[in-house]
Amino acid sequence: MDSYQITVTPDAEADLSELRDYIANVLRSPETARSYLYHLRKEIGSLSEMPARIKAVDDSV
Repeated sequence: MDSYQITVTPDAEADLSELRDYIANVLRSPETARSYLYHLRKEIGSLSEMPARIKAVDDSV
């Protein structure tokens, strides 16, 4: 099976950090923030094996 490289853009990294900070600080749930981001990154990483299951985003729009 082919394996693909997953690239997370700087904008996406910033969005993930903002999401983590919101959950941890505004919602006051740092453990939930850590867990959520861990699982989200795990799922993003799993796209290297089956990338066609999620449609790519067209940032040019």
